[in-house]
Amino acid sequence: MQTPLISQSPQARLLYLITAIGSGCDLDTLDADLLKQGTTAGICRIVHPVTDAEPIRVHLTAHGLERSLELQKGGHLLIGTEITRHGLSIDRDLTIEQWRSMLERLRLVKECYHTALSDAIRYGRTRFGRDAADQAIEQLQFPFADINHAESIGEVPRLLRETYSLTSEHYYILGLLFSGDTTSQEMWAKRTCEHRLSPIALRRSIEADQIITDDDLRQRTGNSSGIPVLQAVALPFTRWSRSIGGLEGVTKLKRDDQIAILQELTPIVEFALKLREQAFPDETEEASA
Repeated sequence: MQTPLISQSPQARLLYLITAIGSGCDLDTLDADLLKQGTTAGICRIVHPVTDAEPIRVHLTAHGLERSLELQKGGHLLIGTEITRHGLSIDRDLTIEQWRSMLERLRLVKECYHTALSDAIRYGRTRFGRDAADQAIEQLQFPFADINHAESIGEVPRLLRETYSLTSEHYYILGLLFSGDTTSQEMWAKRTCEHRLSPIALRRSIEADQIITDDDLRQRTGNSSGIPVLQAVALPFTRWSRSIGGLEGVTKLKRDDQIAILQELTPIVEFALKLREQAFPDETEEASA
């Protein structure tokens, strides 16, 4: 019986091989191609028996043992599992500790998605060039909001993120409002930790240039007034407008691109105009005159 291949990824195949060998398997239980890959990579070696009565064994090399220890420490998610757009498949028996580790890593994936995407984009642009990386991102059809978030987070140095351990939303605001200004980023990251500011409180504090805590925000808004915050709309638009060069940049685009932008913005503009007419009728009449 051959070892099931949990992924087409060479890395995942090697990780599975390490796990299989670590559990004490015989040579005839391993996939031949997988075994060849492992020996070529220096992960394992074949040990021939002294007598014919003993089976041929496969042992981990020193390098393979190091990788095995790394996996045990990190609880690698790929071993025995496969993630596709349809869900998660588990191809081997897990201990309760491994299962809990898998759950923790799935939760981590959700929490650090934009931060990890930021690092991945930065790596791609550095390693393969901006044009090639951006073309790949476009082909993969990432939502604009995700790329927008990731690029803003990418303005915050990795060392600063590791030092203060804030959320991706905190880093998004710091990168958006202080692009290229690491001094201000670190100053506000430190203040955020000291005063335990939420992302919204951080944004309001930066705008006011003074600390506005979450308690202050609740008092100002009548203690959860129920009015949704438009930050999720305003911040991405600000970032997009800045990256494209504002109105001047839009006027230089192709006509089809300009039409597409107008179609996206029209509902917001119409809403704003109607709100102005109803809420501030006097000002509307003066503007018309």
